[in-house]
Amino acid sequence: MFDQHGKIFIKAASQGSSVGCYQVLDRNEVEKYLRGLSGVVEVHDLHIWAMSTTEVAMTAHLVMKEMRETDLLKKIAGDLKNLFGICHATVQLE
Repeated sequence: MFDQHGKIFIKAASQGSSVGCYQVLDRNEVEKYLRGLSGVVEVHDLHIWAMSTTEVAMTAHLVMKEMRETDLLKKIAGDLKNLFGICHATVQLE
């Protein structure tokens, strides 16, 4: 669910409890991160959703100045997990 500012409210189970709480993930911040990557000229088809109460997924297409090695994809996957808690990311380079 999005609010008017692009924030995503994802229901997540709190540790040690079956009671859910809401994690706020700012879609605009994820897009800003992706646009700031070296060589990225455009981001489109960015989708973020909850896969479960504990996992968040994302897909995006990145238009690149020139194609790069898979090291970039590994960096993006690690950064998305560490910065935003996105555990499942599919990124297509164009």
